[in-house]
Amino acid sequence: GPTVTLDGVPVAVQSFTHSTISLIVPEGVGGELPVVVTVGGQASQRGNFSYLRPVVTHAEPGSDFQFQTQGGRISGEVVRLNGSNFGPADNEDWSITFTSPTGNVIALNRTLVRLWDHEFLSFLVPEGQGRQLTMTLIVGGQEARVQIDGSTRYQISYAPPQISNVTVEGARPTDGGFEVTISGTS
Repeated sequence: GPTVTLDGVPVAVQSFTHSTISLIVPEGVGGELPVVVTVGGQASQRGNFSYLRPVVTHAEPGSDFQFQTQGGRISGEVVRLNGSNFGPADNEDWSITFTSPTGNVIALNRTLVRLWDHEFLSFLVPEGQGRQLTMTLIVGGQEARVQIDGSTRYQISYAPPQISNVTVEGARPTDGGFEVTISGTS
């Protein structure tokens, strides 16, 4: 009988005739994945198969929340995303980045992910700074479509610096050259 591979991985054939093959596709991610059928040692030309791209439909906290700059490892702050087609938990082909309006990028690494399944993601907020950083989620080479309360993007912001005290030791001549200590957060 025929053998079928999806992105180079064998897939179990359920049934076949001379014109059709039925199989159950395993969980996975990606677009334009190669499908090849082999019969009697002869391989077909390549066909393509795409899983649905990810969709984010809800995010917590909302875009008006301000995270601590030291990130979730210290503060415990977590982002939760709901949606579909995030892929299996063991998927390694993904990225989550936050890009500032000026183009600075903060990338999330796997150690910050707390839970990942096909419909839910949670991760500790990465260390960072800035306002209105736009999240980009890519799974299997496919960028997630964001559909949250009529918005097509999810943004985070970090808390601005807060000055609690300014300390100056000694004289303060107008030509400068003396030390000032500023205390605060962020």
